[in-house]
Amino acid sequence: LGLLALLIFCIQLFGMTEQGGLILSRSQLKLPIIGGIVRMSGASQFAHTMSTLLTAGMPILQAIEVSGRTMTNQCMAGEILETLAGVEGGRSLGECMGYAKELPKMLVQMTAVGEATGAMESTLKVLAEYYDNEVDVRTKRALSLLEPAIIVVLAVFVGVFLVGGVCCLGGRQTRRFLWGGGFPPPPPPINNAYSYLPLLKSNIFRLCSARRSNRLCKRQQA
Repeated sequence: LGLLALLIFCIQLFGMTEQGGLILSRSQLKLPIIGGIVRMSGASQFAHTMSTLLTAGMPILQAIEVSGRTMTNQCMAGEILETLAGVEGGRSLGECMGYAKELPKMLVQMTAVGEATGAMESTLKVLAEYYDNEVDVRTKRALSLLEPAIIVVLAVFVGVFLVGGVCCLGGRQTRRFLWGGGFPPPPPPINNAYSYLPLLKSNIFRLCSARRSNRLCKRQQA
């Protein structure tokens, strides 16, 4: 667990740098299940912010810049900010977004449609709600798929801790039993308790004889 925590801490420190954050963002988008969720979440962030800013009357260039900087994935945010030069040059936003590699195709197409029809605000708002719904559905589906794997990993960790605790705190017999040696054989059962009476009587007789001899020796010495 200590090594795992150290690894996560080092990854976070690496992600705080500019180059490291870009590498981690690209790695997230390439993951099998999580990549689609991250991509749709970024598209939802852009659509929500862009729709709100355009509805408030902000110029499109400023709205694009603010929307790009509010996205959590740096790779997708960089592709949005790269469209500023093309929009300033007179090209449409949908055309400039078409050159992006990581943006969802539906986002690019619906942005171009909304820009052509003059209803970009409402189009992006509907698209944002769609992506929000898709993110929720895919997240629940991913968690349902990962739940058995998480249970297995937790069971392995608990088993390792239990075996380690027993081996550290238990005695030699417990360690011998865990590693296949088994416990030592128990003493033979007592079939008849009366069979030990003659031995007990002989021991008592010897003890009494020893005491009598000691008394006689003391009397003779006196």
